[in-house]
Amino acid sequence: MKNRFAAAAIAVTVMAGSAACSSTSSGNDSASSVPDASALKNAKGVTEITVWHGLGAANGVAFNELISQFNAANKGKIHVKATFQGIYADL
Repeated sequence: MKNRFAAAAIAVTVMAGSAACSSTSSGNDSASSVPDASALKNAKGVTEITVWHGLGAANGVAFNELISQFNAANKGKIHVKATFQGIYADL
């Protein structure tokens, strides 16, 4: 009796989880919401991007250096701001 109940509970949980992960979208509408490659070229002003990360110590320093290099190479078009959110173990 306990095994049947456990099996039924597991089956209901799996079905509920599967239903929660399913999509009712046909998938065709996502293409219209994504800008094409020319969007950045035609954008007015600077596009601001905030990147959350959990890199500390030497990795954080290296990551910030890469962002500085990216910002310098894309000055006037894209500016990335790195925001430290704590180390990954804390997230």
